[in-house]
Amino acid sequence: MPKLTIERGAPGSGKTTHAMRIQPNPEYRVAADDFFEVDGVYRFDPSKLSDAHAWCQERVNTLLLQGVDHVVVHNTNIRLEHMQPYFVMAIACGYAIEVVEHTADYGSVLDVPEHAVLRMRSQFEPFDPAALSFCSVPITVTRI
Repeated sequence: MPKLTIERGAPGSGKTTHAMRIQPNPEYRVAADDFFEVDGVYRFDPSKLSDAHAWCQERVNTLLLQGVDHVVVHNTNIRLEHMQPYFVMAIACGYAIEVVEHTADYGSVLDVPEHAVLRMRSQFEPFDPAALSFCSVPITVTRI
């Protein structure tokens, strides 16, 4: 069964590093941060954050509809509602779902201000797979 892995955690928690380890093909790893890459340079614009997440969701949906065996999305996904669109897509396409929760602090490579990282860490909502027990696809949670 194909799988969608949802990496989640505060900036600097190891999401991208883990995503690269479990999915070596960069075409099948997607993050909202990718939207802000211009000619290989990260140029974050907070006014375009909702556009970035819409782009990310569309990219993941396209990959799932293409039947890619293993798609990895690595966003902060601090609140449970942030993952909902990915759950809906995966279930509709018959993908197993793996949620990987990162709690380490390696320091943000994108220079996210420390106060923002601390705020995200304090607002992090752990995921309980029982919340989706009605689903027809397997759901697992790994905490790193």
